[in-house]
Amino acid sequence: MSCNLLLVEDDLHIASVLEEALRDHGYKVEVCNDGLSAVTKVESWKPDVMVLDVMLPGLDGFGVCQKVRSLGASFPILMLTALNDVDDRIKGLEFGADDYLGKPFSIRELNARIQALLRRNTRDFSNELKVGDLTLNLSSKTAFRDGVEIRLTAREMALLEFFMRNAETVLSRSLISEKVWGIKFDTGTNMVDVYVNYIRNKIDKPFQKKLIQTVVGFGYRISDH
Repeated sequence: MSCNLLLVEDDLHIASVLEEALRDHGYKVEVCNDGLSAVTKVESWKPDVMVLDVMLPGLDGFGVCQKVRSLGASFPILMLTALNDVDDRIKGLEFGADDYLGKPFSIRELNARIQALLRRNTRDFSNELKVGDLTLNLSSKTAFRDGVEIRLTAREMALLEFFMRNAETVLSRSLISEKVWGIKFDTGTNMVDVYVNYIRNKIDKPFQKKLIQTVVGFGYRISDH
């Protein structure tokens, strides 16, 4: 089955090269060269996946990502950027991106990332994850515990999803950092611990039973036992 791919890239040469390569891999590709036209395209054409450059004229990639998510779009978004700053990568994920690929990159890696996102999105459609009385709806991005809605930021939601997908498994800080934020773990920061504490305060603190456990010397896990 053909996959509709929306490519958003303002460099006409790069856009042309990527469009040809992606078509060769079997995608039905539509190209936009600025952020506003990309948002308009999403409203009139239903992509299965978006490949989105960060540096765009007018509305940048972060703005595009935020706007299409506000419109209710749930298709996966892969952001392309020459920016290597960790804060920029985290910002993209917070605004609704699903993955990040830094320039330069190979077409093989780009295709592999797209395919992984499409497989994950297919599995996630209208699905729910459950650990004890905690439920995470993957299509609506809402969490409930014992019937009470838990309000989470995008970054907290991504972290909770990773925990729940790997329930009962001890997850190291380096693995969490790599899989949730797409960055190498920096032993000089406590970012992972800070965000684990954030979601603990929301999903555990108001309730008698604690689900997120610290495994001293190894990391964290979520468990109903």
